[in-house]
Amino acid sequence: MNQDQYLLRGCGIFNEPGVLGTVNALLLCADDFRLKNRWYNWSMVLGGIVTLSAAFYILCCLYLFIAWIINKYSINKLLKYIGVGIGGSVLHFFFSNYSTVYYRLITAKISRLITTGQSNRNNIELNLAIQQMMSQINTALFGNGYGYTGTHYGVLTLARVLCDIGIVGFVFYFTMFIFVYYLSKGRKVGTIDNSNIFFVIFLVSLYQRPYVFEFFVFFILYSASICIKENVRSS
Repeated sequence: MNQDQYLLRGCGIFNEPGVLGTVNALLLCADDFRLKNRWYNWSMVLGGIVTLSAAFYILCCLYLFIAWIINKYSINKLLKYIGVGIGGSVLHFFFSNYSTVYYRLITAKISRLITTGQSNRNNIELNLAIQQMMSQINTALFGNGYGYTGTHYGVLTLARVLCDIGIVGFVFYFTMFIFVYYLSKGRKVGTIDNSNIFFVIFLVSLYQRPYVFEFFVFFILYSASICIKENVRSS
């Protein structure tokens, strides 16, 4: 996809770069970033890098950091994965040769999120709509109707889901994902393994890609948890 007329970003056939970056990150997390002799995971890494999606970098780094703490990975393994990401980013930057665009798409988003807690997923209009919705008990509980914010605000964020379907629908929204996760975990839902880490990353990804009734989101969650459970069993 052509960005700002002079920078190409990798994208999916049916969607934009941010979606491809998010999906690639989730699939890599589902397979615990196993890169040895797995060409398809390398394709996910390279595909995520060329999307220039900040979500791809944030989700991958967050998963690796949490997994490193919980699973007590060696520091060498963590540095190896981080090195692959940084090296790929530098390589892409070298070929794109447009530092200002790269900064706006990746570095500026991450630094603004860390320093101010603000991101490109909110704006004044949406914040006012949330405040207005919460001021009335009916709209606070049941929202303004699904699709309401889609015709009024341009940002794609979890706050739009809250504004559309209200607190009741919002709780039901997350309950669906928890239920799917529980089905995939089975009786081992209380155990701590990489599927728990993946579920956290999955919930974080919903902040900027809140697809409520998209089948592929539930499929990724369910199949990823099954895949992780099989990897643990075979290891």
